[in-house]
Formats: sequence, C-alpha cells, structure tokens
Amino acid sequence: MTPEEIDRALAHDAARVRASPRFAAAVMAAVRREALAPPPIPFPWTRAAPGIASIVLALVLAVSSFLSPPSADGTGQAPPALERAVEVTARVGDAIAALDPRWALIWVVVAALTVVPIIAPLLFVRAARDS
Repeated sequence: MTPEEIDRALAHDAARVRASPRFAAAVMAAVRREALAPPPIPFPWTRAAPGIASIVLALVLAVSSFLSPPSADGTGQAPPALERAVEVTARVGDAIAALDPRWALIWVVVAALTVVPIIAPLLFVRAARDS
C-alpha cells in the first residue's frame, strides 16, 4: 500500500470515527473534577525563613570557628571548638569501648522512639495514596 492510499483510507474513515458517549462523559467529568479542585497549598516560606536562617548562621559559625587561625598569644593552641570536638570524640569512643548490653538496649529504644514517629506517618500516607 502506498502512502497516498493510506492517507485516502484514513481520510475516508475519519468522518465515521467518534468517541463513545461513555468515554466523552468520563473525560468531561474528569475535566470538571480537576477544575473544581482547590489550588495546591503554597509552602510557608515566611514561617520557615527564621529556621533556615538560623541553621545557615550556625553552620557559618561552626565552619569559621574550625577554620579560625591559632590564638594571637603565640602558644599555637588549637581553636576551642576543635578542642571541644576532640573531647567529644574521645568520650564517644570511650562510651563505645565500654558498651554494656543494657546501654545498647537503651540506645536501640531511644533510636526507635525517635525514628518511628517520623517514619510511621510517611508509611501511612504512602499506603493511603496507593490505595
């Protein structure tokens, strides 16, 4: 069949091709439903801005305290923030080295009580959306 014959056949049958009434009604119902849907809720940037600004400020202060030059008195000591980080790291290392099963259980319970309230609503929303 040549392209001209195909075009002629399709043009001849195009007048007889129509959507079923049920299909047209379903499409129009979907269009009306979409038109009546409320607009999406905008993100509350004005409420989130102070929190975002404080996080950025804390990060800037933390980075600047780690990168600050040694003290001007010439002793060559590390910045106080770096000394504190070394102290905290040493304490965490000591705590892990002296790990007791009772403390491990407490840590697991605390982690579960922290993670479950965050994850559970997300799982419920996903299940409701999929059904």
